[in-house]
Amino acid sequence: MSNRARTRTPRLAWGPATTGSGEVAEHLKGSALFSVLPASDVEELVAAAVSRSFRPGQRLFSENEPSVAIHVIVRGVVRLFRSNRKGQLLTLRRLSAGSVLGQMSALDASGHSVSAEAEDQVEVLAIPRTRYIAALKRHPEAALALARILADIVRRLSDELEAMKFSTIESRLLDKICERAAERREVVVTHATLAAEVGATRENVSRLLGRLKKKGVVALGRGRIEILDHRGLEQMRGGGTRLS
Repeated sequence: MSNRARTRTPRLAWGPATTGSGEVAEHLKGSALFSVLPASDVEELVAAAVSRSFRPGQRLFSENEPSVAIHVIVRGVVRLFRSNRKGQLLTLRRLSAGSVLGQMSALDASGHSVSAEAEDQVEVLAIPRTRYIAALKRHPEAALALARILADIVRRLSDELEAMKFSTIESRLLDKICERAAERREVVVTHATLAAEVGATRENVSRLLGRLKKKGVVALGRGRIEILDHRGLEQMRGGGTRLS
């Protein structure tokens, strides 16, 4: 079976959200995009919203797929990524509860510029694109809120592009491990996912992780990294240590 068949996005079956209407309204009001809308418009969007659940690894939508809805994350983490002709992946963002997906592609009904995949058990509220666009037309302040959100995304991506251009794979890998680890002892992540996040091949990431293991700061398992020395890892990160 091809990768396309395995990751096919389920079609939307429009109907009432299974999440309670009060809870749906609270999720929408908590978003910068919808908080400026009058209560009556929020209620209209609530009535049109569909609650959808995704298993880890299941796609919400794929790159170039036509936009039919925007998605508000209720729970879980969603990874946004792009792929090139060689099938290599680059992770752009990891979004959690309260974030909104698909605002840009919904504006002009173009295909999605990225793919979105559930990292863990995810629940989203899907709002039909037509209802979303109608609300923006009625309320210019909502369109302005969207413009601010998109401007922030552009600035952040510009910063990340600059960082990727002027930093090494080692420093980006250390950054990602430290970001994911925080105070946790174990990071659940595959080498392929880390490679997509730092813009490297899986082979390079595996080689560099092996050198971290030899230095005694991590232990490696299937789909996980155990942090043995948080302080040592942070010192390597701050000192620009080269692992190659």
